[in-house]
Amino acid sequence: MLLVNGVAAGSAALPDAELSLDQWAEAFGRKVVVVDSVTVLPPNTMQVIALRPGTPDPYAKLKPEERLKVLLSLFSEDQWKLAGSPSGIGRDDLNENQRLLFNGLVPEKIGLQKSLLVRYRHISPRWRLYLSAYG
Repeated sequence: MLLVNGVAAGSAALPDAELSLDQWAEAFGRKVVVVDSVTVLPPNTMQVIALRPGTPDPYAKLKPEERLKVLLSLFSEDQWKLAGSPSGIGRDDLNENQRLLFNGLVPEKIGLQKSLLVRYRHISPRWRLYLSAYG
């Protein structure tokens, strides 16, 4: 609570110092809550931020290139062979710790762009006009 010249900022004047805790609570529109040896005057409303937060990412503050270096440093010999194979390595080939690093390398949203690649010299003039207008 912020006090300015003995007055709570944004509130009416403070009650007399001789008042009991219950009287203080009533003066500020609060109630006294006692749990074992702790007594508080909690706010009347509560905001829940997350009921069940997920597992924290210990690598959250690493830049993508740092995450990649750490991920590669955790590869086993078999994983290196798999990574160098024609099929490559995927998320399912990683352990839980490596997956955390891998997930941070993939952006939350991925944009796709549809492009039509053609060689104009093999296209009729009418199609060239269409492609230049809508392509």
